[in-house]
Amino acid sequence: MTNVSRAEDLVGSKLDLGLGLDPVSPTLVRYWCEAFEDSNPRFWSEENPIAPPGLMTSVCRLPYWPVDPSIDQRGIIGMVGDALALPESIVKNVDFEFNRDLKIGDRIRCVERVISISEQKKTRIGPGHFVCIERSYEDEEGEVVGSAVLDFFKYARAQKPKPVEAPPVGNVVRPSQSERGGLSEATRPDASSLKAGDELDPLSWKLNSTRMILMGYICRDFNPVHHDAEYARSNGLKHMFMQWACYSGVIGRYVARELGTDGQMSRLKFEMRRPVYAGEQLEVRGTIIERSSDETRLDISLSDSNGVATSGQVWTRA
Repeated sequence: MTNVSRAEDLVGSKLDLGLGLDPVSPTLVRYWCEAFEDSNPRFWSEENPIAPPGLMTSVCRLPYWPVDPSIDQRGIIGMVGDALALPESIVKNVDFEFNRDLKIGDRIRCVERVISISEQKKTRIGPGHFVCIERSYEDEEGEVVGSAVLDFFKYARAQKPKPVEAPPVGNVVRPSQSERGGLSEATRPDASSLKAGDELDPLSWKLNSTRMILMGYICRDFNPVHHDAEYARSNGLKHMFMQWACYSGVIGRYVARELGTDGQMSRLKFEMRRPVYAGEQLEVRGTIIERSSDETRLDISLSDSNGVATSGQVWTRA
């Protein structure tokens, strides 16, 4: 049986990762907000606080240092990679849905399902297969809190990767005192009067190495391409790059600042056209497409020095 045949046998299969070891807590919320400099008062309130929706992807992850060493921390995408003999992964497309507010005390389980595996494709990083995975995020009572559909590209690390020149000394700087947190962003004063067609103010943010590692850690994705510059360059990449779940944190912060903190993301869909690397100046922009008393939809883009790197849409509910 070929590698592809073994992998195709996994299509339709499910993997229940079990309830996350840790419940959503004020400490985890604070760490998430610290990583993304998110001062949304709904996350900091002492009365009935809620958690950032993207945190559900973190609290359900299997521990990097497992209690049970027989459990594979990589989940079902690791099983597909083993079957294909393609251990490396990069996410291309993400479609999140957040069904309800994530609350303090919630324990979340993730149930994964393989939807499809493509024929072999050739890309800039080499040949491989696109793998579509569906994830259901459920609480202790089995209520679906959120869901996600993700398109991974599975590939093998090059035997002799093309050398990549390291960034010049000083290009990736340590954070200055003003970048160390404590930033309080007020909601724009005219947020309630915004309407379809309005362009939102941009958010510019320096992705220094410290910030990248903070974001990767709270998202609990320990693929070294997100925190190890040397490993990333050995894979033919320019530098370590932003992890896919981090986009929910960056965009969530931006949407609350521009639209007001009363709304919560109900859906987030985006395509990562290319990586966003450490050392870049990230700029987030948005345009309102539809707005009603119940829901707002906007186009979103994230750009670096080379132009738009990621684009998508966000839905919020009142």
